[in-house]
Amino acid sequence: MARIAFVQDSLFELHSIQCLSSVLKQGGHEVDLFVLDSEKNKIMQKLRAFKPDLVAFSITSMGNDWAKVIAKNVKSENMALTIFGGPHPTYFPEFIRNDFVDIVCIGEGEGAFTDLATAIDKKTDFTKISNLWVKREGKIFKNELRPLINDLDSMPFPDKEIYYKYKLLRDLPTKRIIVSRGCPYACSYCFNHMYNAMYGGKGRFVRFRKPEKIIQEINELKAKYPLKTVSFSSDTFTLNHEWLFRFLELYKKELRIPFICNSRANEIDEETAKRLSEAGCFYTSFGIESGNERIRNEILKKDITNKQIIDAAKYLRKYKIKYVTYNMFGLPTETLKEAFETVELNAQIKASISTPTILQPIKGTTIYRFIQDNELLDPGFDPEHPNGHYGNSPLKLKNRREILNLQKLSWIGIKFPFTIPFLKKIIKLPPNPLFDWLFKFSLLYKYVNSRNLNWLEMLRIGWTLRKNV
Repeated sequence: MARIAFVQDSLFELHSIQCLSSVLKQGGHEVDLFVLDSEKNKIMQKLRAFKPDLVAFSITSMGNDWAKVIAKNVKSENMALTIFGGPHPTYFPEFIRNDFVDIVCIGEGEGAFTDLATAIDKKTDFTKISNLWVKREGKIFKNELRPLINDLDSMPFPDKEIYYKYKLLRDLPTKRIIVSRGCPYACSYCFNHMYNAMYGGKGRFVRFRKPEKIIQEINELKAKYPLKTVSFSSDTFTLNHEWLFRFLELYKKELRIPFICNSRANEIDEETAKRLSEAGCFYTSFGIESGNERIRNEILKKDITNKQIIDAAKYLRKYKIKYVTYNMFGLPTETLKEAFETVELNAQIKASISTPTILQPIKGTTIYRFIQDNELLDPGFDPEHPNGHYGNSPLKLKNRREILNLQKLSWIGIKFPFTIPFLKKIIKLPPNPLFDWLFKFSLLYKYVNSRNLNWLEMLRIGWTLRKNV
């Protein structure tokens, strides 16, 4: 039996860890999760007490310094092997050259982790396991990808227990359920096009779970834990209408618990909106990104028209489904006038809530290459340490101050369109704490409403997080 410790930096359910934990436990291995809290020194004490054979991290390209620090501490104590998975190592496996990394996992990890844990337990060679790059005595073994998991229901249900030892997550009235894997679209700011290319010829990229299995998982969850709202996790829940309508019919008959989901404007017609509403959908989200069609389709490669966005919103409003829109500011070649088009289009469709971000181009994406080729990147930008989505812009922008201020205040113009002329004036002011506070309030408002919480529940969650995990 191998002992595997997963470590993450915030109290949030990661489906990847839940799926890995379930297959590892099925194989008879011991698994635990450790979340950094306000007393970060405790994490090493907890790891020492657990005595892991393997310490695992799932990281993105943003904000992963915490994992590097812990991995260095693990290696300095010669405690265990370290393995890194997730988006960043998948697309940049050369990450293994860091001295605190023993193994990186590329792509889907269930089979690779199971094989690795078994090899550790039996003390056999693990340098030839598919999906892994392994560093041994200075040499790096680079292994091929295995085929994608075609049948998602061949795996056990994701391990919720690994997270529900934390009372805060256990008692949350909203529970997240995996619906599918994969996205067929090729937006320039996303890695999906690279992921598709990596797995070419190795199976179906987009896969949905059987409706009956999802219903079974929800029923089991409902029998054990508080459940007021279901949040379906899928790159786009509304992609496959044949699957969707079959699922919604069964869900309406068996459960009809209020739910939220991701969608895409080009996938929402009147029939889809009607069936979503009848089954209990009260909130969905879709990306507008830019209100300007040139930027949205030529730069961001969204392939969605303004008409499709307007029509989707019309149908969702008709059937009383609220919708969150995702938007970006500080886009390459974007003028201040085009940035305001984003506010105006959101106002026109009466977006319930918007999530405005600042573009942070990730190295390796199509948009990053476009920015590089056109010399639009600020010389001080470090691609190894990108800003957060709400941080400063790394691009050369003609109206930097105004665009950064607009990102923080855009929700006001969307909610109250009559304020747009006023916003055009006040965004000329220097950045200030009032703008920051207004933006943070909008994020809190979005979370409360999109998770079907009341303000009392939100305050309780905030207080719990403030104290500890």
